[in-house]
Amino acid sequence: MPAHVEKSILAFVLFVFFHSTVLSQRPPIKFGKISLEEFEQSICPIDSSASAMVTCNYGHLRGHDFSYMQVLRVKIIKKEGTNYGSIVTYGGETARIRGFTYNLENGKIEKTKLHRKSVFKERVTDNYYRYRIAMPNVKEG
Repeated sequence: MPAHVEKSILAFVLFVFFHSTVLSQRPPIKFGKISLEEFEQSICPIDSSASAMVTCNYGHLRGHDFSYMQVLRVKIIKKEGTNYGSIVTYGGETARIRGFTYNLENGKIEKTKLHRKSVFKERVTDNYYRYRIAMPNVKEG
């Protein structure tokens, strides 16, 4: 391959890498970090009758391995909203699913880890799966 073609390909790859890095957004929240202030909100600001609200739904495609990472955070406002603790998502056979449920008990934040037995994997096609996730200890507030 001629040297000028190799340099052009290298320049293109570097451009794409730096361009995507510059345009990428910072995650609005950090996975696993939650504050007391987030528990204080008792009504949804855009719908006062809502039983739950999504406070963050952030996704990111990682270019180095073409994997997708999503952070979803749902605040349960009323008892009727506890059904939002059941989540359905899709992915490959080796999808890594992590999750926590946070509750405020006696002024302290209690963290309950999602266990593998609460993640149900169903094959949709050869390499595509549906994951049904039952978050543990979901409560109002």
